[in-house]
Amino acid sequence: MTTFAERLKYAMEQANMSQSALSEQAGASKAAISQYLSGKNEPSKDRKKEIARTLGVQDDYFEQF
Repeated sequence: MTTFAERLKYAMEQANMSQSALSEQAGASKAAISQYLSGKNEPSKDRKKEIARTLGVQDDYFEQF
């Protein structure tokens, strides 16, 4: 089973997007993105959708694990 953090890392790599760019475009703090990537925290369902849209993946991309 993949984790949210693993799927986020993969989607960011595929979109060639840095943590800073994702933070700016998705409206989440840099600290929040860092915590998501480290697996320390997981965003709300609405935030997941916003991150998915920013990365150009389906809205439910992060719900599929």
